[in-house]
Amino acid sequence: MTTGVHPARVVATPSSLDRTTALTGEPRADALILVLSLALLTAVWRMQDLFAPLGIIRPTITTTLAAAALLALDTGRRRRLEAARSLPLGLAIVLLAILVIGAPVSIWPGGSIAFLAKDLIPSIAIAVLVAGAARGVRDIEFLITVLLAGAAIFSTYILLTVQVGPTGRLGRLRYYDVNDLALLIVSSMPLAVLMLRRGSGKLRTLFAIACLGIFVVTLVRSGSRGGFLAFVVVSLYMLLRYRALPARIRAGAVIGGALLLLVAGSSRYWDMMQTMLHPKSDYNLNTYDGRIEIWKRGLGYVGAHPLLGVGADAFPVAEGELSTMARQRRELHLPTKWSVAHDAYIHIAAEGGLLALAAFLGMGVAAFRSLARVNRVARQPGGDPRVAACAQALTGAFIGYAFAQIFISAQYFTFLYVLVGLVAATEKIARMGSEQVPAR
Repeated sequence: MTTGVHPARVVATPSSLDRTTALTGEPRADALILVLSLALLTAVWRMQDLFAPLGIIRPTITTTLAAAALLALDTGRRRRLEAARSLPLGLAIVLLAILVIGAPVSIWPGGSIAFLAKDLIPSIAIAVLVAGAARGVRDIEFLITVLLAGAAIFSTYILLTVQVGPTGRLGRLRYYDVNDLALLIVSSMPLAVLMLRRGSGKLRTLFAIACLGIFVVTLVRSGSRGGFLAFVVVSLYMLLRYRALPARIRAGAVIGGALLLLVAGSSRYWDMMQTMLHPKSDYNLNTYDGRIEIWKRGLGYVGAHPLLGVGADAFPVAEGELSTMARQRRELHLPTKWSVAHDAYIHIAAEGGLLALAAFLGMGVAAFRSLARVNRVARQPGGDPRVAACAQALTGAFIGYAFAQIFISAQYFTFLYVLVGLVAATEKIARMGSEQVPAR
């Protein structure tokens, strides 16, 4: 038996559980998982922005507090927070601490403090709740299914209500812009492929296929070049390394996605993708608000504020107030775009300093290492192949996210920290082995 994987100990009788639970030793989703699912739908996929009446009850705050209360009241061994110890989650908390320490000396103190209170602290809290709430693979898969459902609903809403503009891209979206949405969609694809594995059931398989179709069409409509490149990278990972599925199934998924991309992509879409072959004519290389110039200025902010940065959510303020570019444009009476960095790594370094960058990079590296270790242990004799499948799916999601955020300031998205929470939950389940718990 591999270290860290314990033999199953059935502590519940079949009479107290339904047939499926008796077979797997894992209870169905309870009140905590259901409330946490609502928190994911509102915090990640902004259901309250799509359906305005939901906003009246401030659903993200309400459901997060309710989930925290339910977790605090649960005395189950698998729901003790110390059981969810995880280096990636710990580094996410360290990152938050660094940004909190830097907020009072931010170039925009009030804005930094408000951002941390309203956005990043709740995101980290949800990550902790995800890590603590999951009791087994069924809970992890349930939360992943909720994330996929949210992505499908959000994408479908956008496809039905937002027109493709003259540029060949979707127009103004709700909350996320087209590049943000492309990143989230590509990162969700490996989670959908997880549902194609044997034993998932016909309904989940059909659900996964529908999600993948919606995601590919949404990716095309977004017109995101960074999203397209991330799609290629994730597809290669799924084809070559996603061992939870037989080779024929993952090859079919990748080929099917590629064919749908070809069919859904208009001539204008492919013209946009081809501009990557002619970088010298790209606006990102030759305008003051193109990515290259913004990245250069961002590195300048890092050099000027190496320890704690300019402050959380203050990069646009630095662009509009501190930069030499902004001063020169003001002297010429020209407007200045208060832009984000369009690169998560430069953005986090500029806003939080080199310590924050180290914590952010460490969080990603630790997540990959943890998932690799879990996958390796779970695939050995006595391990749980479902845990290995979850680890591989989360690895694919992190690969897509890590690559796409080279072109997008996505360092604070709740989705990222939910992934970190799922990593911690998967580690916890792997450590505790296949021990079964009674239903409540």
